[in-house]
Amino acid sequence: HPDHNDKTPSFTIKEWPNGNMTWHCFGCNQDNKFSSDCFGFMQWIHSHNNESSIAFADAVRLLAERAGIPIEKDRYYLKFKDILDHKKIQAIGYTKKLSDKYRDYLYSRGLSDNDLVTWHIGQHHTQYGTCIAFPLIDRAHNVIGFSVRNMAEEGPKYMNSRNSEVFNKSRYLYGIHDLDPNNPYLIITEGVFDVILARKHGISNVVCTLGTAFTEEHLKLCQAMNKIPVFTFDGDEAGYKATEKAVKLCEQNKIEAKVCMLPNGIDLADLCQKGYAQAYLIVHTKPVWQLRLTQLREEYYNALQGFKKMRNALPKQLRAFTSINLYKLKVQQEMAPLFKSLFIPVHSLAYFKSYLQEHFKGVYNALYSV
Repeated sequence: HPDHNDKTPSFTIKEWPNGNMTWHCFGCNQDNKFSSDCFGFMQWIHSHNNESSIAFADAVRLLAERAGIPIEKDRYYLKFKDILDHKKIQAIGYTKKLSDKYRDYLYSRGLSDNDLVTWHIGQHHTQYGTCIAFPLIDRAHNVIGFSVRNMAEEGPKYMNSRNSEVFNKSRYLYGIHDLDPNNPYLIITEGVFDVILARKHGISNVVCTLGTAFTEEHLKLCQAMNKIPVFTFDGDEAGYKATEKAVKLCEQNKIEAKVCMLPNGIDLADLCQKGYAQAYLIVHTKPVWQLRLTQLREEYYNALQGFKKMRNALPKQLRAFTSINLYKLKVQQEMAPLFKSLFIPVHSLAYFKSYLQEHFKGVYNALYSV
């Protein structure tokens, strides 16, 4: 096992005479908490990497998605069959009503006829007038509700279905039904157009929170799918606040996450329309701990600049009693707890330590010297 300091191998796979194969880790599965089949392995490895397990049903779903094996409708569908069938009929009806007026609007936003069909976009009437309806589809490809774009001047811009037995917006991510199981990341945005246009431009695993905050339930969903969240909220003040809140939630739960800060006043759909969304994501997506490290580094250098200004203002004969090197050491020792509080994934720990040794020797000594 790669994370064990073993003198002899602790992980083993055994092939039995009948052709079946089983596994066991003597280092961290001694209590046989997980079964020895492939589903138990998925539960175990997810628990080991993320400090929380996934349900057996999620393990089955993950492996089925990777193998391309369709899953029959489960007990969830049978329990809520009437509701789910009604939502599906509604979605079909809405798509048939989509008028040329609203098609032209969707075209102006960068969508094609193929996009309208792929995402089952339709037209629906609410108390504010006619709206564009986006069906909300779950991981089992059931329609569980709708998000509508209000085209009238009155009322909210977007409205979502009320929470029900089959839908809860704090536990749902739009686009969750069409993910690449081999992509370890989940790009989380704010709006449906961000998702649709990103997929259109070849960016997989893009979902959105339907205008609500990223919740602990959303985080659990990411864990259940074994995906690393990448927060790509709008480049405005509200987007920055939403990013900071989501990042803190991941840090509190010691979950690896990344952030892509968008330009001011720009969302992912805008970048897609301009044609360079994918390139921007590649260049600007950073691990949360690296962003925190940058913030601490700026705080440190600001403190040094303040000290230098104060020192330069002293009479020349007094400057000899103020040592910049001693002040650096003092500040680094005081900042050591802040560096210690950073959540550093295991695969990044070696780089983090080498960075501290090179740039923050005092912090490194405070954290790692015996």
